[in-house]
Amino acid sequence: MDWTFNIFRVADIYQSEEIHTRIIAELINPKSTFHNNGERFLREFADSMEFKKFGINLDYDKVFVKTEIITRHIARKRRVDFVIWDYNYYIPFEVKIHAKDQERQIDDYLEHAEEQQVQVPVFFYLNRDGKEPGKISLSDINKHKVQTVTFKKQIVDWLIRCSSLSGVPKDVRVIMMHMIDNIDGNFTKGDSVIDLIRDDLIKHNYEWSKQVQFHPWVGSNYENMPRKILLLGDSHHGDEPGNDITQYVVQRFYQHQLKQKQFFNGIIWTLYGNKSDLEDKYNNIAFYNYVQELVSGPRVRPPHDDYIAAQEPFVEVLEKLHPDMVISFGYTLRWYLQKLTTDNWKVHSADIKHDIYESSLCVKNKSVLIYSLPHPCGSKFNRQVYYKYLLKHGLSLP
Repeated sequence: MDWTFNIFRVADIYQSEEIHTRIIAELINPKSTFHNNGERFLREFADSMEFKKFGINLDYDKVFVKTEIITRHIARKRRVDFVIWDYNYYIPFEVKIHAKDQERQIDDYLEHAEEQQVQVPVFFYLNRDGKEPGKISLSDINKHKVQTVTFKKQIVDWLIRCSSLSGVPKDVRVIMMHMIDNIDGNFTKGDSVIDLIRDDLIKHNYEWSKQVQFHPWVGSNYENMPRKILLLGDSHHGDEPGNDITQYVVQRFYQHQLKQKQFFNGIIWTLYGNKSDLEDKYNNIAFYNYVQELVSGPRVRPPHDDYIAAQEPFVEVLEKLHPDMVISFGYTLRWYLQKLTTDNWKVHSADIKHDIYESSLCVKNKSVLIYSLPHPCGSKFNRQVYYKYLLKHGLSLP
């Protein structure tokens, strides 16, 4: 999807606590007729909020999600932003984006919750930066009952989980992506993460044909590196295509907001021997997924025809990025790379013991080294071994 604007900023609701609350509540409502996904989003929400840590075991058949719950403190206009309630548990949420804490606000909400004659295992205080409720709002005696969570960590984590589920309606997924973008932009009208990605691509002036459906991640320092390295993965999974999905996933990873970390941790360890300063490391390299069609989920292998169709887009990427070296990951990808073109492909050597294959491919009269390693999520992957191998051959990065 080509993100040209964000609905939260266009509609001037980018700081609206009410709008963000209503969207969250509607998505986690199992009885919603808007998303028709039942309890799926609520289950992901429970995982992101770590309900089990608080001993919460919801009866999903009996859950209600309500917003703007009026408390008995009507004189102070007290309304709980939203609650999850299943007759066994009453779980209140207070949402803060820019509003300030009010006098005895959380204390009043807790008092109201405990009057419901069901368990109140925790009160969630959801805000932008993880700041604890102020003393004006929450007394010391009630502090242990409150858990602070943030939009940038728990909510973004939850939205990413939900957006990666199969069968999510396209319009629902778009709203999720816009909300993530707005949160990443820190609830301002300024540049968001996706805007910055687009600007960076324009700055590098990479123009891709339609056959390159998933544009590669190109680090801001890639062109300045003495050895330009392209890391090559297999495929993206999900059911919502978009040209910027690769840049988006890489950026989410190095911001520590991506759940599935094993693959990206593995490939960066291979080059550097550690995973500190992730943003700097990824800005030194390029990353591209070979197959240009989405697969339905993790560990699902793309069909044969998709690998064959990916040959020309991959050559286009090589021609425009001019890498000195490509490191690919996975046995299936290795097999199809060897079939890319028998005239231009030559296997130089292989380290059979550690399953390392070295090859080269000639692109526009330039020889590009290609190293093939096992997939980082596989049992045979040993990041220390591969880092030492590249280091020994002078191919690692400082």
